[in-house]
Amino acid sequence: GQPDEGKPDCNGNWTPDYIDIACGSSIDCDSNGVPDECETDCNGNGVVDGCDIQAGTADDCNGNGLPDSCELGDGSASDCDGNGILDSCDLAAGTGQDCNANGVLDACDIAKGISIDCDLNGIPDECEIDCNLNGIVDACDISSGLGVDCNLNGIPDSCELADGSDADCNQNGVLDSCDLAAGTS
Repeated sequence: GQPDEGKPDCNGNWTPDYIDIACGSSIDCDSNGVPDECETDCNGNGVVDGCDIQAGTADDCNGNGLPDSCELGDGSASDCDGNGILDSCDLAAGTGQDCNANGVLDACDIAKGISIDCDLNGIPDECEIDCNLNGIVDACDISSGLGVDCNLNGIPDSCELADGSDADCNQNGVLDSCDLAAGTS
């Protein structure tokens, strides 16, 4: 056999890749030993993906050798908060919130219907306080009229009574602090 028999020849020109590169008949911009004409250019900009990343003309926040734009384009990664950064990278960098620790950005949980956000504050309801354990976030209890918040502190009055942080000494159904503020105690 030939001394170079079995050596990679990705472009099928009967010359091993390392010789194509060494002699200059093929370019290897990222020095990975594979001629550029054999590598992918997923974003179609005429630059091999590895060279795009190496030159800084394409981001690869997760370090997998694929431009982030290609992962977003083919659906293998997501950017549900629309900040131009892969959600997995937001999570890894701590720049995205995952309050329920399910490995998915809160914004994605809400957008995909995995979580509910009744008060539209961008935080899944399961991560917010439900002091009366009725399955509805306190702020939504109050805004829907299911709970009263006479002192406007964001906590249903029933919860303040239950935890002892306020009282209703005259049993009129109004927190004492609100009776005092209104001058009705």
